[in-house]
Amino acid sequence: MSNSIDLLNAAVIVVNLLRVSGHECVIAGGAARDIAHSVPFRDVDIIVRTEKTGLYELLDSIGFKCYEDNEYQNEEACGRIRSVWKYQQLKGIDVIVYNQDNFATVDECIEFGFDCNMSQYKLEHQLYDSWLVRALHIGDEAVKILRDDVSIKRLERLIEIANNLGWDSTELQQRVTEAKEREGKIPTFG
Repeated sequence: MSNSIDLLNAAVIVVNLLRVSGHECVIAGGAARDIAHSVPFRDVDIIVRTEKTGLYELLDSIGFKCYEDNEYQNEEACGRIRSVWKYQQLKGIDVIVYNQDNFATVDECIEFGFDCNMSQYKLEHQLYDSWLVRALHIGDEAVKILRDDVSIKRLERLIEIANNLGWDSTELQQRVTEAKEREGKIPTFG
């Protein structure tokens, strides 16, 4: 767990630096979910929604590198995610920069930009030795896919996470089966 604590502490420093520089950001996703459920996490995502210039230069100057080959480079995701940056000094901290034209706030990035309700958690702030974690639109513990551009690899990872948390992964399993039947493409629903 000390590696998780090191990751979280480093991520908090990055968030504070970004905020001081005028960028709207928050720790969200799997790490926040895992903290809420008292399980170890393996990485920390910092979600950024900004209109200020200088973000990329700042990230570069503090040791982040833009990750060109990532799962968000498909056609659907390109409109919502501008870039993904990985911290070079400590593996496991990612900065995901959302398109400010599509989302008015960082909460909208989480609510409307995430692929699964199981990831819609964010760290609000630290209270002594614990974190206040807020779930956005979780509802029950049945996993719901929120976007149609989710890869089979991502769905399989979500099934693993859901099973570890004891959540119902039926919808995920159905999506994987259907996608594999359609030669690896996720069907469009709705």
